[in-house]
Amino acid sequence: MKLIDRLLPMTARDAGGQMRRSILRAVSAALFVLTTLVTPQIGTDTASIGQPTAAAEVREQKQPAFWQMYYNFAPPTDAFIAELAAEQGVAYTPGKKGEARFYADDGRPIYPSNDGAVGVIVTVTLPSGDVLTRYGKPTGRYVSPDGMTFEQRALPSTTSEGDFHVYCVERPIDGVQKGKIAPWFGRLGGGIQYKLPDRIVTLMEAQPPFLSEMEEDMEEAA
Repeated sequence: MKLIDRLLPMTARDAGGQMRRSILRAVSAALFVLTTLVTPQIGTDTASIGQPTAAAEVREQKQPAFWQMYYNFAPPTDAFIAELAAEQGVAYTPGKKGEARFYADDGRPIYPSNDGAVGVIVTVTLPSGDVLTRYGKPTGRYVSPDGMTFEQRALPSTTSEGDFHVYCVERPIDGVQKGKIAPWFGRLGGGIQYKLPDRIVTLMEAQPPFLSEMEEDMEEAA
């Protein structure tokens, strides 16, 4: 069973991919409101009168709920990362430390759930003239607004900082998924990401094109 399916009843899984995404976003929004209103902060609760100290410590060390990790509200446990690794088809040995926790045994990155976003993902339209940036080949779909740092994008160490590209939106792009980037790969995240409805290269090859790559002299002029 995929990680995403653990958040839905069977009837929702059978209803189709589009309905599932809509339900998940509604659920995540509701859970976000609930957790901010009623969830106590870990480590701030004090022991009740007469309660053994050991019991209080166990409660304070309680692991975050699955949905909190899935939507990147809480740091992932080794068990959660192992589930992600299994879903992505890579071998993973729990017990790693630091940044190494986010990589498979063969060094390949293990990507976060919820498309790497914190909480709710919204659908937007990018207007003509917007400037988008990306580290990596144009075969991908993830970009960020101009000005996002490498650290804010929470990219894996396998990404080359020299492989940087700048694109201009030539005509409005609908169906773009916007989210706040989750901390991952030992990086802070916190930036903004856009998941395009198709690969960058496909959007560039459309007639007329949705995207065009900006040359260095054009970037300086902008």
